[in-house]
Amino acid sequence: QEALARFRGRLILDWFGQVDTPSLIAAAADHGAVVSIYSTILVETACLRGNAIAVLYPDYGMKALLDQLQGCDDFPLVELGCARKVVDRDTLHRALADMVFRGQNKPLAAAQEKHFPLDGKNAERAADFITKLI
Repeated sequence: QEALARFRGRLILDWFGQVDTPSLIAAAADHGAVVSIYSTILVETACLRGNAIAVLYPDYGMKALLDQLQGCDDFPLVELGCARKVVDRDTLHRALADMVFRGQNKPLAAAQEKHFPLDGKNAERAADFITKLI
């Protein structure tokens, strides 16, 4: 609550579930940040070239990730450079400050463009991939 009181940026809260998730992501992707543990929401944020922050505290988020995604060492979006990983309150604070106040999301945007090309040919690429498997 104290941190929210000091925050001077735009804060979107959906207390009553009236706003759909894609709209919230689109609103945050431009000048804000989307913060989640590890989820599809961060993938959608990466597709919109937004600031994606994966909260993977060792005793909670990272533990849950490793329990659920056997064989993974880290969240794939982090490994690809499409999301920034935070492991404690200090790194979360720095990530939010860098992305929201200093506009330092360019390294993520380059990786997001590389790994999530949105050129209208995704269905064609998927069909080619499946055809090669057959």
